[in-house]
Amino acid sequence: MAEDRLSWTFNGVPGEASPASTIRSLTTSDIEMVFQPIVELATGTLFAHEALVRCKLPQFAYPPLLFAAAEAEHACGYLGSVIRQQTFQRCPDAALFVPVNDEVAFAKAIIELMDDPLRCKKMGEAGRKRVEEKLQWAIVGQNLVDAYRTLLRA
Repeated sequence: MAEDRLSWTFNGVPGEASPASTIRSLTTSDIEMVFQPIVELATGTLFAHEALVRCKLPQFAYPPLLFAAAEAEHACGYLGSVIRQQTFQRCPDAALFVPVNDEVAFAKAIIELMDDPLRCKKMGEAGRKRVEEKLQWAIVGQNLVDAYRTLLRA
C-alpha cells in the first residue's frame, strides 16, 4: 500500500506528462480548489483563506508536477486561466475578480461597485453566507482532515 502511495505521489518526471494529457488539455473539471484557512496565531482568529489547486489527473496530482509541466509546456498562462475560471465558478456572487497587477481594471471594478450599492449589499451577504456555511474553521478543518485521510489511504 505504501508503495502505491509513493508511486501516486511522486511518480513521473516534473514537466513530463502522458501525450493524451497535457496542461493545455486541462479543463475546470480536471482541477478543484481547496481553501486553507489562515489564522492569526496570537489570537486564533481566522482572517483569510488561501486557495490551493489540486488536479484530479494522476500524473499531475502532486502540485509541483502540475506547475513544472505548465512551465515546460509554456502553458503557465493557460493553467492560470483554468484555475481562475474554476475559482470564479465556486463563488460568482460573493466576489469580484480582476486581473492581477491591472490597476485600471481594479479601479474600474471599485467604481462599478461604488455605483451599485444594491450589488455591494448582495455580494456582502453572499460572502458572509459562504464563510458561515463553507469556510469556517470547523468545516475547512474537517475537509483538510478528510483530504489527508484520503492521501494516506492512497
